[in-house]
Amino acid sequence: MTSNIQTIPLQITNSITNAITVFTAENKQAAVVIIFPALGVKANYYRHYAAALAKQNIHAITVDHRGHGHSNIRANRENNFGYREQVEEEYLAVVKKAKSLFHESKIIVMGHSIGGQMGSMLVSRYRYLVDGFILNASCSVHYKGWGNIKGVGLLLFAALCNYTAKLLGYYPGSFFRFGGTEAQGIIGDWYCTAATGKFIARGSEFDYEKAIREVSIPILAINYFGDTSAPYGALKCLCDKFQSATIQIHQIKPSAHNKKYNHYSWVRKPEIAMELVCNWVKQL
Repeated sequence: MTSNIQTIPLQITNSITNAITVFTAENKQAAVVIIFPALGVKANYYRHYAAALAKQNIHAITVDHRGHGHSNIRANRENNFGYREQVEEEYLAVVKKAKSLFHESKIIVMGHSIGGQMGSMLVSRYRYLVDGFILNASCSVHYKGWGNIKGVGLLLFAALCNYTAKLLGYYPGSFFRFGGTEAQGIIGDWYCTAATGKFIARGSEFDYEKAIREVSIPILAINYFGDTSAPYGALKCLCDKFQSATIQIHQIKPSAHNKKYNHYSWVRKPEIAMELVCNWVKQL
């Protein structure tokens, strides 16, 4: 079974464009998994994982966050944006495009790291467009979910990132070795979650916290033992927000020759949890 790979331009607003890369499976009515990336990670990084899904007869779509890859703008003093633009413009446009391409298919959102955090916001506001949600190596960044010592360290680091982004007008991810060149608004909203535990898209009047509690679509949450960037307790902290959803939480333990996984192991080695993901998706 082979997949057809196609990059399709996407008009987000009058002046902002992006693109999605579609990995088409053999069965046209197969489910679609949309992969939202981690902070600063380009869509191309997920190409092998998306191709593996297509070989398992599941359509896959990868996309860059605004300011990266195929996006026609870059984050700087002149171009600022945050969760509101990413969720209510970029993510929404991607899901709508997926539904137009595969109008008979189930739509599943898979979020990696911050992609899972903003993906949580997407499925809470636009739940009528999504049939399932996968948190893959994602978690809450609320410092209280990380334990006393690590939590304080996370909060201080998030505050430093936020202060730097405000000072420069953008966030220099390469300097901190965390993320890429990011918009001040993205880092500001991320810091807000770290400090308060709440998902707030500044500039939006929508109550995401209330909406998340009402989400009822099926959710698969995957944690990888040893992933210090998305620990199990912080994943549970995020899952607890979904008070009305049916959630399956799985911790993947390494094989005998590996002591632990890191935050990106599942992308580089799709076989780690591919059977789990495929079985869950096909049961929908």
